Amino acid sequence: EKYVPAWLEDVIPWQYTEQYRQLQDATTVPICTGEDIYLKEAFEPLLKSGGLSVIHPDLLTSGGILETKKIGDMAQDHGVAMAIHMAESPIAAMAAAHVATATENFMALEYH
Repeated sequence: EKYVPAWLEDVIPWQYTEQYRQLQDATTVPICTGEDIYLKEAFEPLLKSGGLSVIHPDLLTSGGILETKKIGDMAQDHGVAMAIHMAESPIAAMAAAHVATATENFMALEYH
């Protein structure tokens, strides 16, 4: 906490919804996960639990452009920011940039 990171990512497996809530309650550091989650329905329990400050979907594994936009919009409804995981091709990077531009709670786009 003394170093004030932007977030801690994938500290535990994303399926442990209750543990994410406990972790977020125990720290002031934002908690993030999502690069391995497929479809918005899988994000919903984590967002409803209050265990995340940032979601981190990957455009190519979350379900595509429209699905990632829906995930971002759902996260915004829960007061959660979205950073996009992106470790793919330049074409995927441009697709991710388009999703980021269209999503109000967008925070950062990973780029390699």
